[in-house]
Amino acid sequence: MSADDKTDMMDESGVLHRRKPLPQWTVPVVASLVLLVSGAVFAALWWWVGKAGLAGKDLATAQLDVVKVVSGVAVGGGGLFALYLAARRQHTQELEGSLPRARPVAA
Repeated sequence: MSADDKTDMMDESGVLHRRKPLPQWTVPVVASLVLLVSGAVFAALWWWVGKAGLAGKDLATAQLDVVKVVSGVAVGGGGLFALYLAARRQHTQELEGSLPRARPVAA
Protein backbone atom coordinates (compact mmCIF):
# COMPACT_ATOMS: atom_id res chain seq x y z
CA MET A 1 0.00 0.00 0.00
CA SER A 2 1.49 3.28 -1.05
CA ALA A 3 1.14 6.59 0.79
CA ASP A 4 -1.38 7.74 -1.83
CA ASP A 5 -3.71 4.81 -1.11
CA LYS A 6 -4.60 6.34 2.24
CA THR A 7 -5.97 9.45 0.55
CA ASP A 8 -8.00 7.60 -2.09
CA MET A 9 -11.62 6.69 -1.36
CA MET A 10 -14.10 5.09 -3.74
CA ASP A 11 -17.85 5.44 -3.23
CA GLU A 12 -20.58 2.92 -4.14
CA SER A 13 -20.79 4.17 -7.72
CA GLY A 14 -17.10 3.58 -8.28
CA VAL A 15 -16.14 7.26 -8.27
CA LEU A 16 -12.71 7.88 -6.80
CA HIS A 17 -12.47 10.74 -4.30
CA ARG A 18 -9.28 12.30 -2.96
CA ARG A 19 -9.07 14.03 0.38
CA LYS A 20 -7.35 17.37 0.29
CA PRO A 21 -4.41 17.42 2.68
CA LEU A 22 -4.03 20.34 5.04
CA PRO A 23 -1.85 22.94 3.29
CA GLN A 24 1.69 23.15 4.67
CA TRP A 25 1.33 26.86 5.43
CA THR A 26 -1.63 26.37 7.79
CA VAL A 27 0.24 25.55 11.00
CA PRO A 28 2.86 28.32 10.71
CA VAL A 29 0.20 30.89 9.81
CA VAL A 30 -2.04 29.92 12.72
CA ALA A 31 0.92 29.92 15.12
CA SER A 32 1.92 33.36 13.86
CA LEU A 33 -1.63 34.65 14.28
CA VAL A 34 -1.82 33.31 17.84
CA LEU A 35 1.49 35.00 18.66
CA LEU A 36 0.38 38.23 16.99
CA VAL A 37 -2.90 38.34 18.90
CA SER A 38 -1.14 37.46 22.16
CA GLY A 39 1.42 40.21 21.54
CA ALA A 40 -1.31 42.75 20.81
CA VAL A 41 -3.20 41.79 23.98
CA PHE A 42 0.04 42.01 25.96
CA ALA A 43 0.89 45.44 24.58
CA ALA A 44 -2.61 46.80 25.17
CA LEU A 45 -2.87 45.49 28.72
CA TRP A 46 0.68 46.51 29.62
CA TRP A 47 -0.03 50.03 28.37
CA TRP A 48 -3.32 50.11 30.28
CA VAL A 49 -1.63 49.00 33.51
CA GLY A 50 1.05 51.66 33.01
CA LYS A 51 -1.59 54.37 32.56
CA ALA A 52 -3.52 53.25 35.65
CA GLY A 53 -1.14 55.12 37.97
CA LEU A 54 -0.24 52.09 40.07
CA ALA A 55 3.02 51.88 41.97
CA GLY A 56 4.95 49.38 44.03
CA LYS A 57 3.28 46.14 44.96
CA ASP A 58 0.04 46.98 43.11
CA LEU A 59 1.94 47.61 39.88
CA ALA A 60 3.83 44.31 40.16
CA THR A 61 0.59 42.45 40.84
CA ALA A 62 -1.12 44.05 37.84
CA GLN A 63 1.84 43.25 35.58
CA LEU A 64 1.79 39.60 36.68
CA ASP A 65 -1.93 39.53 35.96
CA VAL A 66 -1.21 40.82 32.47
CA VAL A 67 1.24 37.96 31.94
CA LYS A 68 -1.37 35.46 33.18
CA VAL A 69 -4.07 36.84 30.88
CA VAL A 70 -1.76 36.81 27.86
CA SER A 71 -0.68 33.25 28.65
CA GLY A 72 -4.33 32.26 28.75
CA VAL A 73 -4.97 33.91 25.39
CA ALA A 74 -2.01 32.08 23.82
CA VAL A 75 -2.95 28.70 25.28
CA GLY A 76 -6.59 29.24 24.29
CA GLY A 77 -5.62 30.04 20.71
CA GLY A 78 -3.48 26.92 20.49
CA GLY A 79 -6.27 24.87 22.03
CA LEU A 80 -8.79 26.21 19.56
CA PHE A 81 -6.55 25.19 16.67
CA ALA A 82 -6.01 21.74 18.20
CA LEU A 83 -9.79 21.37 18.48
CA TYR A 84 -10.15 22.28 14.81
CA LEU A 85 -7.54 19.67 13.82
CA ALA A 86 -9.24 16.99 15.93
CA ALA A 87 -12.66 17.76 14.41
CA ARG A 88 -11.18 17.67 10.92
CA ARG A 89 -9.52 14.33 11.63
CA GLN A 90 -12.72 12.85 13.05
CA HIS A 91 -14.72 14.02 10.05
CA THR A 92 -12.19 12.45 7.69
CA GLN A 93 -12.19 9.17 9.60
CA GLU A 94 -15.99 9.07 9.56
CA LEU A 95 -15.96 9.59 5.80
CA GLU A 96 -13.41 6.84 5.35
CA GLY A 97 -15.42 4.50 7.56
CA SER A 98 -18.61 5.04 5.59
CA LEU A 99 -17.02 4.28 2.21
CA PRO A 100 -15.75 0.91 1.02
CA ARG A 101 -12.02 0.46 0.86
CA ALA A 102 -10.35 1.87 -2.26
CA ARG A 103 -9.31 -0.61 -4.85
CA PRO A 104 -5.89 -0.16 -6.39
CA VAL A 105 -6.06 2.29 -9.27
CA ALA A 106 -4.22 1.42 -12.43
CA ALA A 107 -1.76 4.10 -13.44
